[in-house]
Amino acid sequence: MEINKLINEVTPEMLPKPYNRWANIIGVDNIIKLMGQEGGKTTHLPTVHTLLRKVIQQMIVDEYQRGGISMQKLADKYELSKNTVLGYINADKSKK
Repeated sequence: MEINKLINEVTPEMLPKPYNRWANIIGVDNIIKLMGQEGGKTTHLPTVHTLLRKVIQQMIVDEYQRGGISMQKLADKYELSKNTVLGYINADKSKK
């Protein structure tokens, strides 16, 4: 049987754990694409926050620089501590 035809027949329930759960999230075809690229490698999946840390950091700095929002409100909005927000803002200031 041709591999592409086989892929079309596969359901998430046919796959072993944890791949069946992942296939339910992103689809069998995407699991197969991922395994084609990363299969056999040790891969760590970060949390969403870790994945988006730089984006969130820049958004916080931009909002703070525009003014009108306190560090505490930014911390609450992004579910971070006030010290983390302060660290992001200070790190940006030290780059300039």
